[in-house]
Amino acid sequence: MQLGQDARTLAEQIAAAADVAVFTDYRDAQLPGVMLMPDRLVFDRLDGTTATVTWRLVIFGSGAGAADALDDAGAVLARLNAALGLGDEIEASTVSNPNLSGDPLPVLVATLTTEHEE
Repeated sequence: MQLGQDARTLAEQIAAAADVAVFTDYRDAQLPGVMLMPDRLVFDRLDGTTATVTWRLVIFGSGAGAADALDDAGAVLARLNAALGLGDEIEASTVSNPNLSGDPLPVLVATLTTEHEE
């Protein structure tokens, strides 16, 4: 299964469609931006190799404080939603990553579903 390659390809497609930085590895983070990672794979086809993949889009802002970072993340979400139609439910959360900040970062989390074929 080439899930990593699928993630990189999807990241490029989302970046082009929504005009936003999309990364699949924290080491490549650009803020504001979106971290794309697989969240769930369901092998729900009779062929046993095709899967429905739910992707987690973790949306980071770049503001100096929590409120500014959420405003930035909200602007990114608006572009993503216009380009992809992400749906009704967006989760607010925090992410701790010392490569990005010493403090927990406020983020918005959305999901996107695609089909993966071997």
